[in-house]
Amino acid sequence: MYPKKKIEDADLGLLRPILKELVNIPEQFAMIVSDVRRSGKSTLLNQYISKYIEGSFLYLNIDSAKLYTFEVDDFQLLDEIIEKNDFK
Repeated sequence: MYPKKKIEDADLGLLRPILKELVNIPEQFAMIVSDVRRSGKSTLLNQYISKYIEGSFLYLNIDSAKLYTFEVDDFQLLDEIIEKNDFK
C-alpha cells in the first residue's frame, strides 16, 4: 500500500489533460498505464490518485528496482497478498 499523503505532498507537475477522461473508469477495474519511458505515466497516476482516490489503494510500479527479480510465478503470491489485505 502506498500512502496517499506522500503523493499529495509531492510536486504533481503540469496537469495532464487526459486526467478528466480517467474519471469514468469503474472502480472494480485495474488501471494500467503504458507508454514510452519518461512520458509522464507516473505523474498522471499521481495526479489521478491525488484528485480522485479516497481510502486505500494498491500502486505497483513494475519498473521499480525492488521488483527486478519479479518472475511470472510471483503473480500468484501478489494475488494472494492483494486478497489477504482486501484490496479492491
